[in-house]
Amino acid sequence: MKRVRVPSRRWYENEERELTFPDRWEVDNLTSPGLDKPGLTPEEVAAKIARPVSGPALEELARGRKQAVIVFDDMTRPTPAKEVATAILDACTGPGCGGTRSGSSGRWGVTPPTT
Repeated sequence: MKRVRVPSRRWYENEERELTFPDRWEVDNLTSPGLDKPGLTPEEVAAKIARPVSGPALEELARGRKQAVIVFDDMTRPTPAKEVATAILDACTGPGCGGTRSGSSGRWGVTPPTT
């Protein structure tokens, strides 16, 4: 049997799971780019939001607005939503960014099953 270890339970212990396949199968273990890289620190997240690769900064987009809604992904993706949301809220409530009303929307159950 061929054995492949894959990430599992990214929000609960960050375990690996071993999958087995018949020897006659051709199996490639493809991972996401950057899977083995360390995550960004909260300061690095804030810097990326303040200076995007292209387009205006979030603070500039929020300037003069009275409301904001933040949409974040569901638990099937290991996004550090707390760090990202904190940086977004800081950028949207800075000087000249209008009111303080904001909301959030989780998109639970919208990720199609992997096949």
